[in-house]
Amino acid sequence: MKLLASLALFFVLVLAETAKGASSLYDYDERLSKIARETLWQAADEGRAIRRGRVESVGVRCYRDQETFESVFEDRFGVRANRVIAYYAGGRDIHLRPSTCENVRLFFDGPNTVRTAGAYGVLLHEALHRQGLRDERLTTCFANEAVRWGTRFYGGSEAKALRARNRALTFTRVYAPSSYRTSKPNCLALTRRTEWVRYARLGSRP
Repeated sequence: MKLLASLALFFVLVLAETAKGASSLYDYDERLSKIARETLWQAADEGRAIRRGRVESVGVRCYRDQETFESVFEDRFGVRANRVIAYYAGGRDIHLRPSTCENVRLFFDGPNTVRTAGAYGVLLHEALHRQGLRDERLTTCFANEAVRWGTRFYGGSEAKALRARNRALTFTRVYAPSSYRTSKPNCLALTRRTEWVRYARLGSRP
């Protein structure tokens, strides 16, 4: 069954100052923050390509409801948010719809599906923007490959990890715009050849 259109056809990257939102609008999810950082560390040659401490911490804002997420986005950028599921706007924090946060939690607590693996990839996509990656195709490719390494790091088998990675790639192929997509063969060739760290601008984020 296809995901609802509001679940997302594109991820948003906008370089701007982080807004000071009222905490009543969202909760910080420390579990997802840790998952994002640990996953990116593992995805960099299973922790050998970068010291854990050099992976920038990420604040994950899970908005209280869909309407709040959309109104904050629209007030900030002046465009409709009905097809946005997550974004990065500079600083430490990334911004996720409540449904995106819930689907990442479901990935670790229950089913490994296109919906949940895709949400995990979205979390990592925005976390990679926090590390300084800018190109959307590269960011999406490295995020989807990182799903594999995060799944293994958190106790999944290699078979489960590969299924999760492939489902995240399917989510991108079906729901992301062309500017975010790389073919599976090209993405896998890239990730066999190099690490996301090569494209990061550690210490130079807005």
